[in-house]
Amino acid sequence: MTKIRNWCSKHRIAIPLVLTLLIAFMDVFGFPLAPLIKIEAADINPIYFALIGNQIFAILLCLALVKLLYPKWPLYLGTAGLWKGVKSFGILVAVSAIIAFAAFYLGLNPFDNSPTAMRVIIESVIYNISLAIIEELYVRGLLQNTLRGAFAKSRRGALYAVLLSSAIFGVGHIPGSIGQPVLVVIGQVLWTFGLGVFLGAVYTKTKNLWCAVLFHFAFNLAGVLYCFTTQTGYPTISLAILIPLFVLLGVYGAVSLAKESKTAELRQ
Repeated sequence: MTKIRNWCSKHRIAIPLVLTLLIAFMDVFGFPLAPLIKIEAADINPIYFALIGNQIFAILLCLALVKLLYPKWPLYLGTAGLWKGVKSFGILVAVSAIIAFAAFYLGLNPFDNSPTAMRVIIESVIYNISLAIIEELYVRGLLQNTLRGAFAKSRRGALYAVLLSSAIFGVGHIPGSIGQPVLVVIGQVLWTFGLGVFLGAVYTKTKNLWCAVLFHFAFNLAGVLYCFTTQTGYPTISLAILIPLFVLLGVYGAVSLAKESKTAELRQ
């Protein structure tokens, strides 16, 4: 085991990137458990049970591999920085999440479905919790930290790591948009990129992954209204609100990191 860890320590860029790709593949394509989980209950779409089960497996596998190969990897899963993040960004996130909720309300109204409470809990709460954890784990915890190491010699390394990991995060949402109009796909890439920059900045400033998970979940929860409609896809009016909202959040995150880098330069 010591020899394996020593070998991994010499490849602190390549191995974590491979691990990131592995967990991302498992998440995006539901590998390996999603096709095997067949649970039906009430009016809940069975795919959600499959995805949640697979995400939990991927989360546990990721944590186990990081612990095994890189015991000192800075995932920041403790409580330090959590309250700082909530105080610093909580109001901004709450207001933004409400705006996102309003965007979906305007786009999806009138509502033509009456889901059971269990469906809302499984599809909008539990699923979005597991989704936020797995995505923050491999995008911020693994990928962003790996890129930060790659840009270690740059004074703006933190900013570059956030921007690049967020760009990959945005492009990574394309498979889930297959079948949608091209402009919708582009719009989703833009807003997930902006969201990624904001969450990456939060993670960098607070050094707490749970803070990014909490905010990620809050934004995802704005989509709870999809349980109350048979519509699919993204209404035009919703996109018209969501894209600039998350792009502006991304700009805010990038500017705050740039200022932090500039301040650090002046101190040296």
